[in-house]
Amino acid sequence: MNKFLKNLTQDNSKLKESRAKMLATQAGRAKKKIVTDLQDELDSKEYALERLNDLSPTNTQDLKYRDDFDPDKWANETFSLEKEINIITMELGLAISSYNDLFNE
Repeated sequence: MNKFLKNLTQDNSKLKESRAKMLATQAGRAKKKIVTDLQDELDSKEYALERLNDLSPTNTQDLKYRDDFDPDKWANETFSLEKEINIITMELGLAISSYNDLFNE
């Protein structure tokens, strides 16, 4: 019996199981994508914060810090990034918890 004919003659429990597996796989991937996207966003924000906090001179011989440093701008930008990082971290924790609760055995 070929696969197509088997699919046509399957009983309800086999069809239900097959569809359930497909849906579970798709749902798992969708939840995992949320986790991955949040982790990528978190990494990007942490990298941006690291760059903002790099205030060292341009070379090891120079004793002078950057001339273009604006303390108010730096404070606002770092605070904004820190807030975003905090929110993303919470969202990531929730996403991981949700994924583990639903898809890890």
